[in-house]
Amino acid sequence: MPLAEFYGELPEQWRAEHPGEEPGERMIHEIRVGMYLPEAHGHDLRQRLNRVVCPDLQHSGPCPIPWSSSYTDPAEEAERDYLERRYARLRAAA
Repeated sequence: MPLAEFYGELPEQWRAEHPGEEPGERMIHEIRVGMYLPEAHGHDLRQRLNRVVCPDLQHSGPCPIPWSSSYTDPAEEAERDYLERRYARLRAAA
């Protein structure tokens, strides 16, 4: 799936923050972080990364620069297989 389709809500968030303007040449970029650590630590790190992008997560209105955050749940077999193929080297380095 193309990034623009996966993050389809981001251009609309930008337009809400900049009424009457068009995004022009702006593009969607994705940053992935591979981690091999206990779930609780992963949640904490994810919250810290979210605050890097948006220091005040409780502000009113959309962020000036739209963003989103997600994670892959290793509890599902298909996701576990994907994670193993993609990030097995992290386990080997641990």
